[in-house]
Amino acid sequence: MKKILVLHWSALQESSLSVIHECYLAAFAAIGCDRSTTWVLEDTAERIGVPPEVTWSSERLWHGRAAEAKEAFYAKFKEFSTLPLRKGAKEMMLKLAEEGQKFCIVSMKTRELMLKEIGRLGVAALAQAYFAPAEGEKPFKEELLLKAEDFFGSDNEFVFVGDARYKEAVEGLRWRFVEASEEVFATIK
Repeated sequence: MKKILVLHWSALQESSLSVIHECYLAAFAAIGCDRSTTWVLEDTAERIGVPPEVTWSSERLWHGRAAEAKEAFYAKFKEFSTLPLRKGAKEMMLKLAEEGQKFCIVSMKTRELMLKEIGRLGVAALAQAYFAPAEGEKPFKEELLLKAEDFFGSDNEFVFVGDARYKEAVEGLRWRFVEASEEVFATIK
């Protein structure tokens, strides 16, 4: 049995809160909603981790104009460049690759966006595999994680390094969950 590390891409990057906040403001402005002037960073922080299908089905937020708002949100998101990696994340991946440790990267971002970011940050050749949904797909976290298990084989020990949004899904698969941090990046093997 080999240990396989499954790294959550967003947990390897700096916080995207300010970027997502700008996207919400653009979405509200696009539909002429007064929230574009009253929505604060704390409001955005409360939405982090809410599944997209829940966000875009909220009548309270979008007043029947979710499709327009969603289009404006993602158009604004595409304007931003790639978020940098957190301190120690790239060094961790370089060390893991050098030591022959098998690992993959998973993300709920679209596969196209994730691969673009990974390429821009110079880590594209390090992992054995990358798993993210295609444009328009909306998998559950468990489905995404099972792709990694299918790729490497279920007879391995899986260790997920990411943020708490995945903890329940990870533990449901009987994998080990490790909260991503600079300390973990420096010590994980």
